[in-house]
Amino acid sequence: MPGAHRGPSERVGSGKCLAKCMPELPEVETIREGLRDRLVGKRLINVENLSPKQLIGDVADAVGQTVKKIERQGKVLILNLRESSLLFHLKMTGQLILVENGEPELSGGHPVPKFGSEVPNKTTRIILRFSGQETLYFNDLRKFGWLKVLSTAEVKNEPLIKSLGPEPLSAGFTKPYLAERSAKKSGPIKGFLLDQTIIAGIGNIYADEALWYARIRPDRPAGSLNEAEVGRLYTATNKAIELGIKHRGTSFDSYVTIEGERGNYLHHAKAYHQTECARCKGPIEKKKIAGRTAHFCPRCQK
Repeated sequence: MPGAHRGPSERVGSGKCLAKCMPELPEVETIREGLRDRLVGKRLINVENLSPKQLIGDVADAVGQTVKKIERQGKVLILNLRESSLLFHLKMTGQLILVENGEPELSGGHPVPKFGSEVPNKTTRIILRFSGQETLYFNDLRKFGWLKVLSTAEVKNEPLIKSLGPEPLSAGFTKPYLAERSAKKSGPIKGFLLDQTIIAGIGNIYADEALWYARIRPDRPAGSLNEAEVGRLYTATNKAIELGIKHRGTSFDSYVTIEGERGNYLHHAKAYHQTECARCKGPIEKKKIAGRTAHFCPRCQK
């Protein structure tokens, strides 16, 4: 295949994908950091669109501009160019592969196809070529992800971006904010944490972890939390996200870091996909809550 590249075997991710796995804040932050170190200062030369429905906006507006900054809002990756911005959402099966001078440098997202596979391949949807012989391949097995082109000035008005609540570890995420928002909700606290309009960036993995640290059952009504429990949940949510970023995200059959290596947060997870509670050694139970499988300790979490 012309222009195809193979990666070294040590960069290959393996395993069967989970049915409902999406990169969360720590995983997308890991991708952002990797691309920031390699694409800032590079000029976008051209864009090849192989899946029209997944590229939204006029990409011609962005061609010729230089990457100034790479940001993240919740689970959305944002490449800010001189006047335009490229917004990526990987969704369930999105994958980014960065190739430089014919050699794969970075890989992030879903590991199907394997990170040693040729690119472009049958899952390649969009190809972005930059100066310095850098090529970014946006692959997406199931075509749920997207790339949207906006003027940088309009990013803040993008409906998805506007709808996002504050992120953990941000100035807008405070104990009073958490208390005020949770008090008004009668649904389970697990669903509350997954609502991106309330707290941005948390998904199934880190919701389970935050609730384990806070000693709160995932099926408790959000509005039933007392002041002390809200305080514990605030601290626990920040801790779960901070640890996720520190350990470069979670890989359980589906997520691989931007270097094509598996994030090792699962080695430190306390509830998510565990069988034994790290605190009391009792069994971790599973229960369907808010459309997702919650993992929790019925002894420790009340």
